[in-house]
Amino acid sequence: MKVLRTRHGVSVLQRSSGLFLGSIAVAGIAIFAVIVLPAAASKNSTVDTIGLWCMMPFGMRIVWRAVGRPRVEIHKDGLKIIGLFDRYWVPNSAFRGVETDQGLSIKVSGGQEIPVFAFSSSLIDRGRTVEAAASEICQAASLRRRKNQNQLSVKRSIDWAWMDIAMAPFPIAAGAAILLG
Repeated sequence: MKVLRTRHGVSVLQRSSGLFLGSIAVAGIAIFAVIVLPAAASKNSTVDTIGLWCMMPFGMRIVWRAVGRPRVEIHKDGLKIIGLFDRYWVPNSAFRGVETDQGLSIKVSGGQEIPVFAFSSSLIDRGRTVEAAASEICQAASLRRRKNQNQLSVKRSIDWAWMDIAMAPFPIAAGAAILLG
């Protein structure tokens, strides 16, 4: 885990391997699509081939969202937790601590715990990344907690970009191709 960048008072925490592994995985799916699918097209029906081709961009987007994108942004007013399909805004005044038993989760006022998808449990690093992220978040929160006491509510929003909406027809088309085939 490292602070990837700090700009205008915002520190971005993300697994150092996230961007690299996400890029490799997306490139692997693209190579599979370019090399293997044309060879499979001659052996499969046209409908099956269309279904597989439709799933490639969707699969690439999901892999990127799962591996390359999740992060925690430390702002001067609070934390922005960006996960797989949602994002949370946790104001400093609502932050109560962190939990690291089963990956990283943020404790907020009202007893709620918000799981941090970017720092889920990993057998590879044996919790070192989770502990480092927890330490960084606690340190930043202790410095900034007193500044804004009037906003207590945690906000959750669905995090879909235009690319996610554009990708929605692909699995539908793939399912239709498989059913019609």
